[in-house]
Amino acid sequence: MTFGELPDDLPAIPLLLREARGSYAAAIRAAIASAGLPELPTNGPLIIGGLHDGELSVSQLVAQRQKSVEKYKTIERLRESGYLIGPEDSPVLSDSGHEAAHVVFGAISQLTSSLNECLGPEGMKSFVKGMLFLISEKDSHR
Repeated sequence: MTFGELPDDLPAIPLLLREARGSYAAAIRAAIASAGLPELPTNGPLIIGGLHDGELSVSQLVAQRQKSVEKYKTIERLRESGYLIGPEDSPVLSDSGHEAAHVVFGAISQLTSSLNECLGPEGMKSFVKGMLFLISEKDSHR
């Protein structure tokens, strides 16, 4: 199937979203491995990206994803892998942490560019608008 053609029997949108959401994680994992860096734990790219930008602290990032971060002990695994250094309560990225952040951002950018090519500018705008709608719907049901 080319991406210009759609089958008559499309799967339900929730199934498509579930399957598609792993694309960024897979691209990040492959890029990290290609760079010869230690594997990132679940939610590791979120923590590394937030710290690299310098806009959020670990406590703010953890508060945003409390259950997942606790469940997978992301902070501890990032520290063990050498991505985080410094005090327990306020770690910062090490040099390898910043390197990993650049690799993560590159993988995200490359996949987003490919998606934009597939959809075209108007399709990409509609896609983003649809994602924002679904996010607002989720928030309205809390």
